[in-house]
Amino acid sequence: MPYSIAPDWGTRNPVSFCILIRSKFKHLDRHNATNYIYSLKSIAMNKTLGLLFYPKKSKNNSNGLTPFYLRITIDSIRTNISSKRFINANKWNNRAQKVNGTCEEVRNINSTLKSLKIKVYKSHMEMVNQDLPITSENLKNICMI
Repeated sequence: MPYSIAPDWGTRNPVSFCILIRSKFKHLDRHNATNYIYSLKSIAMNKTLGLLFYPKKSKNNSNGLTPFYLRITIDSIRTNISSKRFINANKWNNRAQKVNGTCEEVRNINSTLKSLKIKVYKSHMEMVNQDLPITSENLKNICMI
């Protein structure tokens, strides 16, 4: 029967947690218990991250342009961020996740979308490195600063 062990990594001493693991799993020696602890931590940090740009056609403005949003999905929980850019929805390439065209405005929009995507990935890596809880809302709040 598997045990449910959800450690609080920030407050628990690794040595005392090692003793807890060894008490639950008597067959583990100290070295294997320590490896088990670090494997639990790596599993906790491996959350799925998905990014999707999409035009929100229900919010067309008077010029017929559509606002653009970035959807962040972490473990099936979604959060949307506005890119604060408007495009013609007919020029959107859903497969390539960019606007089709070669004019200056299209290049600026695609550049903005790419920089927003990079900003999200960098924020995600900072959260992983600082052992912060990784949720789509937390990532949105960090990116909007």
